[in-house]
Amino acid sequence: MGRQLLGPVMQPNLEFRNLDISWADAETLLKLESSSDALDAVESCGVYRVETTTFRRYQPWLGLRINEPLVHPPYCMLGSGGQIPLLPVKDPATRQIWWIHSTGWDEKNTRHLSEMYRTAGTVELVVQNRRYDLVVHTANFNVDELEYYLRDFKNELWMLILNEQSAIKGRTEQEVPNLYSDELVDRLKDFVEALEHIAKTPGVELKEIQALMPARSVRPINRTFMELATKGQSRFLTGRTFQESLNTPDNQHLHYCLSRVNYLVSRFREIGSARIRAFELAMASDLSRLQELAQTEFRVVDQTVFDNEIREIERELRRNENVFQDALSGQKECSVAGLRKGGCNIVLGKLFRNAETEFFCNQVNGRDYKKEISDGKYLTVKLPGSFASFAQKFQQSKFEFRVEGFYRKLSYERADQLEFFYVNSVAISKSPLQQILDRQLEQRYELARNEWKIPLVSAERSEVKKELKTLQARAWLYEEQVTSLNDFIIKVLPLEKRLAELRGFLRKQGVGQRHSFPNSMAFVQNPDYAMSRASYRKIMAMPGMDASLFESMTVIEQIGLVNVASLYEKWCLLKILKVLTEIYGFTIRDDDWKRRLVQAVKCNQFDVSFDLHCVKRKQRIRLTYEKQLASGKRPDFVLDFCVYDLLSNMDSPPAVPALSARLIMDAKFRDGLNDDSLAELVQDMYLGKNYSEDGSNQVFILHPSRQAISRRTSPLEWGRDCDYGQIVDHRYGGIYLAPSLKGKSSLDNLQRLIGMVLQSLATHRGGGRTEEKLVHSFTCIGCGNHDQNRLVVDISTTGGGNNRVVIECSACSLISIRTVCVHCSADLYKNGYYWTYHRTRAAQISNVVCPSCNSFL
Repeated sequence: MGRQLLGPVMQPNLEFRNLDISWADAETLLKLESSSDALDAVESCGVYRVETTTFRRYQPWLGLRINEPLVHPPYCMLGSGGQIPLLPVKDPATRQIWWIHSTGWDEKNTRHLSEMYRTAGTVELVVQNRRYDLVVHTANFNVDELEYYLRDFKNELWMLILNEQSAIKGRTEQEVPNLYSDELVDRLKDFVEALEHIAKTPGVELKEIQALMPARSVRPINRTFMELATKGQSRFLTGRTFQESLNTPDNQHLHYCLSRVNYLVSRFREIGSARIRAFELAMASDLSRLQELAQTEFRVVDQTVFDNEIREIERELRRNENVFQDALSGQKECSVAGLRKGGCNIVLGKLFRNAETEFFCNQVNGRDYKKEISDGKYLTVKLPGSFASFAQKFQQSKFEFRVEGFYRKLSYERADQLEFFYVNSVAISKSPLQQILDRQLEQRYELARNEWKIPLVSAERSEVKKELKTLQARAWLYEEQVTSLNDFIIKVLPLEKRLAELRGFLRKQGVGQRHSFPNSMAFVQNPDYAMSRASYRKIMAMPGMDASLFESMTVIEQIGLVNVASLYEKWCLLKILKVLTEIYGFTIRDDDWKRRLVQAVKCNQFDVSFDLHCVKRKQRIRLTYEKQLASGKRPDFVLDFCVYDLLSNMDSPPAVPALSARLIMDAKFRDGLNDDSLAELVQDMYLGKNYSEDGSNQVFILHPSRQAISRRTSPLEWGRDCDYGQIVDHRYGGIYLAPSLKGKSSLDNLQRLIGMVLQSLATHRGGGRTEEKLVHSFTCIGCGNHDQNRLVVDISTTGGGNNRVVIECSACSLISIRTVCVHCSADLYKNGYYWTYHRTRAAQISNVVCPSCNSFL
């Protein structure tokens, strides 16, 4: 979660951490493991707030360590005013004292009990005469799901570090092959075969030892004479002899190289197997949806969304009444002497000469003023100054109003003016919105009679066909990936077995491990030693990993379940990088990005940035983990998008981009969220902490709480889990992103969010009716394809003179359409049933609702 720098974040002499404890008895610990990250304690008005998370069937203890002279034993405050002292326990490894809460000893399960960690709520602690409010959140993850989450976190980090498919490159642009390729298998074969040849005739050294041997051939040592003196003549005596030993510096270094390669290969295989499972689940999901869609004749209308639409139209009608009342009550008193009293029915057109309350008026009392009343003159209507908001809302809206009051009529050569000095009443005489409401109510009656099922109309059948084509293409893509990975694993399994046998042989021979390269001629003169060294260097060059980075990764591999609560934001960081690089084709060009990523995961660092580029689309993104804003606040992720002119040189781009945007995301590891709690979190981020920086930035919460939205406004598949800000112009919302088996498809939610920003920044030059060659920065939101030759872009003009762009992806068959809202001219994107992020109508989901003006008209 994001942090702030207003007030102390952590007392330097106190630390709170999650603990995993094994007990020998009520007073003795066998083992204590503490989380790698301390929990933040944020001060406000003299009270420190600490947040932690408890899980289903896995409850780590919350431990407190005091690194200063003890003022008093820490204790919990009870609601009755009583106190419960915390229990001191000693870490058997470090001898440090931790304080935990205990409500008694469970003899059967050999552990202390604590209700404090089992339920959500707030507990008041008093430590060193300071108050700490411990806020406990619950997450509905069982142990299997937590272990999957932990494994997925490690796998994702390895995939980024190991540079799969060269999707992420350093500035050197090293030519390295795909990790899951035949070239890697060939390099492994060379390494294994060289070591097997060495194992047959290994380099050895003679070591002097003491051993029993026949007396006549003994080479005497001091012990020989002692045995003669104590035992007399004997057939066997201890003497000096020599033994061949494989534990040479050369073999020790080979053993070290072998252990590293064996470890990497096991990681390659494990990650490959995990990706196979992920692809198979995704493919099964797509094929199931494909089969379901292919048989669809009717569509089930989401009753909740439909009823919410009715309620929203009713609220809008009531808001209109409020606008009328505000306009009427805001008028100033004026003299009405000499003015006419009366009224008429009018339909407001465009503002006249940018005036606030004067409009063109084409229709009066249901007749065309210019053609039927004035013989060629046009009419303007001017209302009192308090009607400015009324004017802004209803200009060109097709509403007809009955206006009564005091007015005068002025005639000019080409125009007439109707000026109201005081309005007694204003009412809607014809309302398109009311007509829509009436139709909705009639349709609701019919839908309820037909169990909320409606037959697909022609436009929906067309959308279904497009969706079927997209699903089939994506399933084929997954199948290709599964086949490729399976081929690799089949080839690498025997090699992994041979590597394990070689390690067993060296261990049996007592060969140790040596990191440093020996000063020996064996790696020059012996071809097998030389081949093993050369093959090893080639293998390690593939992931671009040096020794310190490898050691850091092995440390991260030791992270246990006690750390899962604090890992969510780091897991989200990896997923964001995955979407940007693997899906949307950005490359990281920093020289030291891998080391900084590993350090960001291992340590509590902030302001860690990664520069990503997409040269073909002329786009750059700076992703900053815990960027410090001007306000001192530190949201978890800040994505600064920069888009340059399509003809610019990305090696030296202009100082100022053509377009820019900032997307802020904050990870909240909360389960059990609902409409109100999610809205509270989002509003706190957007307004309270001002992550929006006064409305300039889009702000979204990432959370693992499934089906958090019951008052949903979207009938699309993500409508129960996500809020893309579809009714607030996509300025803020909450996105479901879950590290569990149940949330495997939730990564698409993050992909849809980032794709939403990329689509809003997409530009083009030429094409359409121009003779200039089309150049664009469009990308497929479904698969990330941005190859100009594999995106078919058709640009045409709408009846209103606006561009309409149809983008068809030949890689996944998704068709996206960019058009504009007929009411406010805001850009709209239609990305099919699955990838559309705008709101759509419940009874006609191919019809998007503008997020800017929310017009149902």
